[in-house]
Amino acid sequence: MPTSTTTGNIAPSTENVAGLRQVLFDGFDGGSLDRSNWGTVYEGGNLYHNGAFRWAPGELAVGNGKLTIGLDKGHDGIWNTSGVSTAPWAGAPGGTGCSITYGRVEIRAKVSQELDGTGPVFLLWPTPPHTWPPEIDILETPRGDGMSTVHWAGASGEDQYRPHQFDIDYSQWHTYTTDWTPGKISFYVDGSLIHTVTQHVPSIPMSVAVQGNVGAASEQWYGGSPNHSGVNHVDIQVDYVSMAQWTGGTLAPPTASASAPPSSPAGAAAVTLGDGPDRLVLKISEDASQGDARYVVKVDGHQIGGTLTAKAHHATGQSDTVTLRGNWAGGSHRVEMTFLNDAWNGTGSDRNLYLDTASYNGHAIATADLDFRQSGTQSFSFTDTAPAAAAATGGIQTGTSGADLFHFTDTAGDRVIDDFESGQDRLVFQGVDPSTVRITADHDDASHAWGQRVSFGTHGESVLLRWNWGVSTADMTFN
Repeated sequence: MPTSTTTGNIAPSTENVAGLRQVLFDGFDGGSLDRSNWGTVYEGGNLYHNGAFRWAPGELAVGNGKLTIGLDKGHDGIWNTSGVSTAPWAGAPGGTGCSITYGRVEIRAKVSQELDGTGPVFLLWPTPPHTWPPEIDILETPRGDGMSTVHWAGASGEDQYRPHQFDIDYSQWHTYTTDWTPGKISFYVDGSLIHTVTQHVPSIPMSVAVQGNVGAASEQWYGGSPNHSGVNHVDIQVDYVSMAQWTGGTLAPPTASASAPPSSPAGAAAVTLGDGPDRLVLKISEDASQGDARYVVKVDGHQIGGTLTAKAHHATGQSDTVTLRGNWAGGSHRVEMTFLNDAWNGTGSDRNLYLDTASYNGHAIATADLDFRQSGTQSFSFTDTAPAAAAATGGIQTGTSGADLFHFTDTAGDRVIDDFESGQDRLVFQGVDPSTVRITADHDDASHAWGQRVSFGTHGESVLLRWNWGVSTADMTFN
């Protein structure tokens, strides 16, 4: 398989590493997809099982040193996307595609924007046909978070899994590295260890796949459908994919130097301020002149963080990402941005500040498009949906499209929540001892849905959160 020492002046951490033999490197430096690397392309027009998207031709492009996978909303409301896999198709010529049994996989990528209900999926999938599980998900992006997951076969062959979610702005360049060795899987982002798994580790040949994904309205764990977001197109850009076979021994962790984006002209910055389940994300850029633009941000008159400095140059099309976290009540909220230090050098070079876009809990804010040509304050508003008590039908509770409160007491019985959203909805326990709470992966036999079961109280009661993978005690209130 072809190899390369660098891409965008970044050396992949699969190359020249003790215990690894690189078997594939694709920096997408040509003008078309190298089919000797990618034995399978998802483009046959087949509708995905959730009914939200189809694998369509025309959504893959190679150029400017990147693979671009498009996600486009069709006139029928069904999205089109594509993907590639190193798995060879049945009867493929020798030397087509590749797989590894243990090793390191590294992918550098970004998306054009974070949009709930859409995103990339990077994964390791069994190479032997008609074999699943196992599966190793390197990256999925439910509701704006990153998530890595290991799937394995249960006692009856059923799919079982254990996910791990983490904060990330995946609209910026990141390097996603997975080390897979006997009895251990380690997930890294930009050289930093995110999560380690030591149970249910696969031991069969697996291939790498890179693809788009779109959620259905019923898949609230993922963010639901993006069809009412006003966004009709998202791009996934992949700078390189590298695979290496493990040859024995302990692997040294990947180096953080592999994380820097290729030729990032503006040095875009990312910062998170505040605390709470709600996310207000601002995309900021500047025209720098005699120094960078400085500004402050207030929500409902309360300043969040100190004085901020813009770094991304507006002319390059990049943006800083400023994530403001809070726990904002239902209703309308006013955001004020104040540009502090306008400057002009007298010859046409002017310092300006721009709010390029903004989103609240994954939903774009249409009025958040501000240009600051001089010092001063401008504003926009967003609306938070007030929490509502969830409706119950028999033993199944269903929430609204906003934040919901699900109430429970120390009374025997098993319940089901159909659309619990971690970080937004809450489990409210009355008279329940917090020390009795247990969270486990479980399965609903009636609907064949997997999720997390929260057991609590003194009578063996529980609630199954269908298709939810990220609940924690931070989503609970005890009265």
